[in-house]
Amino acid sequence: MRRSVMIVLLVITPILLNAFQGTLYINTYDNIMAVKTEKETLWVKVRIPKPIKPCQSVIDYLYTPPKIFHPDLEYVNQSMMVLKNGIVLGKNEGDVILGESFDLLEDLYRSGKIKDVIIGHWPLQLLQNRLIVNGSVDGASVAQYLSLFDMKSWEFSVKRFDLISENRTPPFEFDLTPRPPTLKMEVYGGYDGFPALVNLKPEDNGDIVEATLTATPSIRITSLSSFTYLIEPHSTGTFELFSAVYDGFGYEASISTNINFPPPPRLIVENKSMSIDLDGDTTRNLKGQLIGPGPSWPGTSVVVDVDLSGTDVIIKRTVLKVVDRTPPKLGIDLMIKDRTLNASITARDEINAKIRAWIDGVKIAILDKKLRFTLENGTHLLLIEAVDGNGNASRWSKIINVWERPRFNVFSTRVGWLLWRDPSTSTGWNIGDQKIIEQNVLLVHSDLPVYLITSDGRKIRVEPP
Repeated sequence: MRRSVMIVLLVITPILLNAFQGTLYINTYDNIMAVKTEKETLWVKVRIPKPIKPCQSVIDYLYTPPKIFHPDLEYVNQSMMVLKNGIVLGKNEGDVILGESFDLLEDLYRSGKIKDVIIGHWPLQLLQNRLIVNGSVDGASVAQYLSLFDMKSWEFSVKRFDLISENRTPPFEFDLTPRPPTLKMEVYGGYDGFPALVNLKPEDNGDIVEATLTATPSIRITSLSSFTYLIEPHSTGTFELFSAVYDGFGYEASISTNINFPPPPRLIVENKSMSIDLDGDTTRNLKGQLIGPGPSWPGTSVVVDVDLSGTDVIIKRTVLKVVDRTPPKLGIDLMIKDRTLNASITARDEINAKIRAWIDGVKIAILDKKLRFTLENGTHLLLIEAVDGNGNASRWSKIINVWERPRFNVFSTRVGWLLWRDPSTSTGWNIGDQKIIEQNVLLVHSDLPVYLITSDGRKIRVEPP
């Protein structure tokens, strides 16, 4: 019987020793270590020689130097605690140097009162129910730091802290005072045979731990997420929805609203047709949504308008024929050089327009809206026409005179009465009855009238005899 009792005690003792193990909190922001045990929290100053990343671990083992010195063996002549992740807590050396506080920590570890270690960077300060944030930190790290304290009088939400800190620059204050939550309700849908969607929007300093939604008379309610519900009616009529939410302090917020499930609306389609003559007005605003062939015109389209003013849905469908009577607008850039005609032609219209051109009644080719043609001497008629898909036409014409420049041969001689005959035709040319002395004589090759300007500024026409 005595052996049985001893076995039971051996099994129960480790459980009792591990039931109330404390935690070490090491803050790399101000080099303060908090030793949180079952009954108290101790605060000590430590040294951290080099940066340590935030982490969570446990004390793996306690190292103590050997009591007998052997000169041929190397060993560390100090006690230290080694964490599972390799970080060393030492008295005079290590990643975290505790100094005289190491002896206290060693006693706590040997007695089974500490095991877990949390290392973090917490630029935080607590003043009653106010949290002073002195640097960049996220809500999860703040919650980890606050777990060091008794939070019975504080209310904290990681999500709310992250949301508020996005729009604030440290240092700033965050209120930890518990307050009742607020609640809003949004309802979508509500036709017979079509379910409604209910979305709850609670707000609180802390976390909402419970949310409920009921309906009177009773209808089927399915929870899709923490605050979203599907309402499926079994009949038409009006139902009252009631919702309540509760936070961790037991504070409550509630809201109610009525939702109506009327019979489904009838679908009525009204058909008609109409014609619109644009008559040059290309800025007309066509009311309604254009569907079918598309909103381009001229042509036939369908205008659809929905009337939701009553209990029924009325779709007004209008076949709309738009007639375009506007001719294209011609733009012509014309240039003639050395008997060569060059023209650039544009035709602006709501639909594509075809461009054609004629010279003296003969159709000429237009390539990429450009025209190039060599003209003979004489008078010519250029005609350009643009016609759109509805037969609306614009025309442009111009009379063009093309003459070759006169050629002159100049002979310097001393003459009295001038009579010169063309040696090839024996046809004479007379320059009036004027007596010209010591003037240049011109041999003219041209079909155009030619004038001679004398030294005293007189103009004399040269004509055939």
